[in-house]
Amino acid sequence: MILPKEGCTRTGIAALRKNILESALCPSASPTIFFTGNCCLWKGDILREASSSKEHGRAAGSVSRIKAVHLLEACLVIPVAGMVSWCPPWIIRAMARGIAMVIVQFPWRAKDHAFHNLDHIYGGEAPNMREKKRIVRKLVENLIVQFFEFVGIHKIKKKNVFRQFEVRNRAALDQALTEGKGALAVTAHLGNWEGVARVGKVLGYDVGVIIGRQWNPITDRWLRWIRESRGQVACYYKDTDLLTHAISHLKRNGILAVMADEMEYRKPFYTPFFGCDFPAPTGIALLHLRYGAPILFFFCFKDGNKKYGIEIDGPYHFGGSGHYEEDRRVVIRFVYDRLEKEIKKHPDQWFNLFRSLPEGPVN
Repeated sequence: MILPKEGCTRTGIAALRKNILESALCPSASPTIFFTGNCCLWKGDILREASSSKEHGRAAGSVSRIKAVHLLEACLVIPVAGMVSWCPPWIIRAMARGIAMVIVQFPWRAKDHAFHNLDHIYGGEAPNMREKKRIVRKLVENLIVQFFEFVGIHKIKKKNVFRQFEVRNRAALDQALTEGKGALAVTAHLGNWEGVARVGKVLGYDVGVIIGRQWNPITDRWLRWIRESRGQVACYYKDTDLLTHAISHLKRNGILAVMADEMEYRKPFYTPFFGCDFPAPTGIALLHLRYGAPILFFFCFKDGNKKYGIEIDGPYHFGGSGHYEEDRRVVIRFVYDRLEKEIKKHPDQWFNLFRSLPEGPVN
């Protein structure tokens, strides 16, 4: 949830109260304390006050409607996804191709974001509209296919893993783990990132992933169940105790997967990314520089209709300048330069293409 940035004005407080009331529908995903400018409001106080005011009726009605939407979405998505995930791969691919061909013909905001982002990615060499539509159509197709593959992720087992995946440069991962400080697996919403974590677990590694909460708490629990119960991968939410869990996982010499293409708005570090100031998370640099975990890049792509290829690049080590801020800048700049190269090669497999990049030139 993005809170208003107004100061302690009547408008700012009113907007903040509205956000707090609406957050009551998912208490586990909403913070206890809210800030706006120099003001600090406790969620409990606002909700208690609202219970004896006219706002209570409006808030309760809004919460009830949103809960109904959550329930309807879960009742549709979960059973259908479970059934389709058992279909043969060629049926899933054909269905995804048909859906993508229809969807791309209609106007929708995400498609406009994708077209805009393609201009950022290629700069002055941006593709024409026909090529943009082809990329977006292929992206939708890949997204649908990999979603159903994710739902059936438990079907990846030791006896068949190498029929579906080819792991390249695995020696780099083993070399990094000999240091005894775990490994930071840096990746993005690019290719089959969910499959990488499952393959790592099947091959005997201790794999953990950092995840964000979904808007729908019902599907959020379902997705986490798939990762933890079916994929057997440890999941750590982006909560206040995330750093504790991350350090503990690395101290067990485990592999911690981090999605570097997520925008961070609480304590961002702005770095150039496709010609804009990108609010990058600083956790990768922190865990590497403060706790010594080596950095490796993991990317998983499918060439044609053949099996997936998992590329492992690294390990990389930074630091030693004696200035933490400068070392952090070097780490983050290196990470996003690496992401740019992979995304340019596979724009039809970067699922954050549907999210708008920040506007404005690099500062």
